[in-house]
Amino acid sequence: MTIYMVNLIGKISRGSLMDQVYLPKNRPSAFAPGCYVELVPVLAPEKITPYFYKVVHIEPLKVEMIQTILSLAPDAGNVLICGSFLERGYGFHDIDVIVVNGSITGVAENIEKTLGIHAHVISLDNTSLSEGLSTDPLFCMLLSKFVARKRVIFRVQRRILPRLLDLHLLSSKPLFHEFEELDGDQKYKMIRNIVAMRLFIDYRNVDSESVNKEIERLLGRGSIQNIKKNMTRKKDVLPILLKLYRKVFNHLMGEIHAQSK
Repeated sequence: MTIYMVNLIGKISRGSLMDQVYLPKNRPSAFAPGCYVELVPVLAPEKITPYFYKVVHIEPLKVEMIQTILSLAPDAGNVLICGSFLERGYGFHDIDVIVVNGSITGVAENIEKTLGIHAHVISLDNTSLSEGLSTDPLFCMLLSKFVARKRVIFRVQRRILPRLLDLHLLSSKPLFHEFEELDGDQKYKMIRNIVAMRLFIDYRNVDSESVNKEIERLLGRGSIQNIKKNMTRKKDVLPILLKLYRKVFNHLMGEIHAQSK
């Protein structure tokens, strides 16, 4: 007996309870109602091999999500995924995405539609990317680990822009006036920012590991978890942090004064 293989191409349509594939009425008997068929994509998506930078561990589900995200801006020079999404576990609330030399139109919406996760998407060219890593400690923190669609090498020469750093430092000032009203994540973020500024102006390494290590050196072992859980007592940490804040502030004011001469 000869078996003839017949392929039909249909389009998947969204249904109220189940999605469905519509086939023409005039079709071979092998496609009669009630017959079992195998569905195979006509065009398989191109396999992307991401480049991981300082990402020691990542869950398999996140790898699949990364594949999807990196495919959503095909015309961009590169796509970088960074932020809390790359930390161990599933405690992230959103995904930070940088589109390099490309349009971000519809990218955030597609990520939310496809994965159901809110995304912060920004567009930068290579020059702006290098400038941010050279002058902004918070940007250094953001890109201390990332995943990229293409291999990338940063050429960074650190420069201190005291007015920019002063603006960043100002964002942590509520820590000293509204400590009791802030939640644990807010406190941790403000403390992290102050410490990152200090490391940056000292020309030390600025990444998540270095900043967290410095926080624990200043405030004690296990302090980060206590801060995030909002279990830290005001009297135990604020005197130390205020002293650090003033050191950074005075240093920046000195830099601003020197540059204004």
